[in-house]
Amino acid sequence: MNKILIRRGGHMLNRNRRFKSLVSSVCIVIILISSLNTISARGIVIEHDKPKVGIVIDVIDGEAVKVMYLTSTASKPEIEQIRLIGVDSMASDTTYEYTKNQLLGKSVFVLFDDNDTTKTSDFTNAYVYLNTDESFNETLLKYGYGKLDKDFINASYYTDLVKATNIAIRQEKGIYKISTTTSNSININLASSGSLMEHLDITWNEAARITTYRRENAINSSEELGFITSSFDRSFIEQKRSGIHYITSINDATVYELTSLFDSSNALIKANDINISRIFKPFKHLEELKDINTIERDYDKIKEFLTITLNDNIYLEPYKKRANINTASLTELNEVSGLSFASSRQIVKFRSRYEYPFYSIQELNEINFPLQYMDIKFLTDDFVFETNMNTANEYELKTLFSLFNLSDTLKDRVVTELVNSRPFYNYSDLKAAIGIAFYEDLYPYIYLDDVPKSFRAPINVNAAKPLDIANYLNLTGDVRSKVLNRSYDYSSPDAIDFQTDATKPLITLNTNINHASYEELMNLNSKITPGLAKAMIEYRSYYPFYSLNELKEFLDDNQKLYVYDLIKDYVVFY
Repeated sequence: MNKILIRRGGHMLNRNRRFKSLVSSVCIVIILISSLNTISARGIVIEHDKPKVGIVIDVIDGEAVKVMYLTSTASKPEIEQIRLIGVDSMASDTTYEYTKNQLLGKSVFVLFDDNDTTKTSDFTNAYVYLNTDESFNETLLKYGYGKLDKDFINASYYTDLVKATNIAIRQEKGIYKISTTTSNSININLASSGSLMEHLDITWNEAARITTYRRENAINSSEELGFITSSFDRSFIEQKRSGIHYITSINDATVYELTSLFDSSNALIKANDINISRIFKPFKHLEELKDINTIERDYDKIKEFLTITLNDNIYLEPYKKRANINTASLTELNEVSGLSFASSRQIVKFRSRYEYPFYSIQELNEINFPLQYMDIKFLTDDFVFETNMNTANEYELKTLFSLFNLSDTLKDRVVTELVNSRPFYNYSDLKAAIGIAFYEDLYPYIYLDDVPKSFRAPINVNAAKPLDIANYLNLTGDVRSKVLNRSYDYSSPDAIDFQTDATKPLITLNTNINHASYEELMNLNSKITPGLAKAMIEYRSYYPFYSLNELKEFLDDNQKLYVYDLIKDYVVFY
């Protein structure tokens, strides 16, 4: 953990100024709380999280502040030194000035974390909020004002801090800034083959692979290029990352990038028409593009990959129909992906016969699994394997209840009630909203945000040691002996001759290395230590694994190369 830089003299308010500030801030905070109590924000909810309310009276460093809490005994205020969880500002003067400008004298919410076990001398670790939407901890990391402090890995919101850091890295913010201009960016979801070849310095065949891939599956990140062809390796991705946009800001993009939106000989003319229009009047709505004569015919084709202003979420997340592959009906599988009814029927028949939950779309391409001839990469945006009950759209939620053969009318009613009851803060609330009968059958296929579920993760019956499998599944007698004496791999659910109704949900043949929970990674093989599992989860949040070679390099870098041969045949990536 970095050493907090104590700035002598600081910016401590003198006693008179402090009292005046306290009186005015109390009024502000009372108004703030009364207005926020009615808002269900994604960051914190006042009634649920019960943060302390105070005023920042001193900024000690970029990641440390002094807060005076607003209590009923104003004559003797409570003062506490707060260290921002997960942030290492590296004693940066720039970060110090930013924190001072943003927080000093401001009313804030302070939220403590019972899961944080990190000790900081003379400081109390916490999250600080200027509003209920996002912690200032995340804000600093998101804009590159500091790096992620990995000592806080046990903190409740560590995953959110990782995601914030990921945004800064991908957008080259602050300490992660690489290039000084965006003039060399193109929209990779719309650029023509010629533009792709010239801009990325790739061959015609490689450009054709991109255009073919994106017709079925929008590109959401640089790492996704690794799924398209092996020639787009880590070195290529790192080199080209800063020149790729997945969604284009109409008001901020350069003419060069605007040109990449159109696959036509007059693309430059269209880009200039947009540029001239926004100079006189910035766009407030995307639909205004249709008022430009040269753009009107292109609008429907390009609108999905455009935004009005730049935002922090650079991933493309279009609203589209998605289905939970473990529960959706034959019709729904066909509708969301364009699969033939024959292929959809194979999936339904397969999961019904074996009662085997899919953990990865890549499993559909493994030996003895259906759809061996499919290029399953095109399906990654269409199917999910677990549904986030707080964020899934209504169509995806409906596909969950297809497991029970409900009528469309009844499914609509159940889903409407669920949506109106969101957000769910724990599985008990979700269980009450769904009902016990539905919940018990859906439990393996649903989750809440990043909160881990309390049920046991599946164990990989091919990669794990036989003794670990027998102990984990509580096998006894002849069945235990059979597993312990096994000398072969299980190529399909048919080959697993020891499973029962009780063990079926606890068995997997392939582990999704990009999706598996910490517990599931530990169940992959006993040589995967807790430290390695945590390192793998953190690494993939920045750079998803897209090939065995990438996994091998990661294990080599972590001095665990011997693990590679133990798991390489039993992992999938998407």
